[in-house]
Amino acid sequence: MECLTIKKELIRLLRNNKKIKFVVDDSIRGVSGVKHKVDIHIVDPCDLALVITHYDLKIEVIKAVVISIDIHMPIILLVNENNFLRYKEELSEILETISLKIITYSDKEQDLMKVYYKVVEECEKAK
Repeated sequence: MECLTIKKELIRLLRNNKKIKFVVDDSIRGVSGVKHKVDIHIVDPCDLALVITHYDLKIEVIKAVVISIDIHMPIILLVNENNFLRYKEELSEILETISLKIITYSDKEQDLMKVYYKVVEECEKAK
C-alpha cells in the first residue's frame, strides 16, 4: 500500500471517530520559529503529529527527530514494514535514544485497521 493510499484511508477512519479532531497537511511552528509540515496533526483529545514516510527512511527518521525536538510534541512515524526491516539495524541505536514512535504497515488492506488502532492508542497515552 503506498503512502498516499494509507494517508487517505487513515483520514477516512479518523473522520469516523467523533472523539478525535485533526488537521491534514498541517504546518506546526516550532520553538525555533520554523514551520514543520506534518501529514496529520491530531489536536484533540491529544496533541500528536503523524508523519508518513515518502522517501528515504533514514532521512525521514532524522527529519522526524528534528521536528519532535522543535515542536515539543510526540511524533508517530508511519513506515512501510519492508522499508523498516531493511534499515532496522542501522536505525536501532537512534531509535533507542529518542522518543519517536514508529508504526509499521504492510501492503495488506487489513493492516490499516491495526495502524488506526495504534494511532488511537498512542493518542490516549499522550493525553
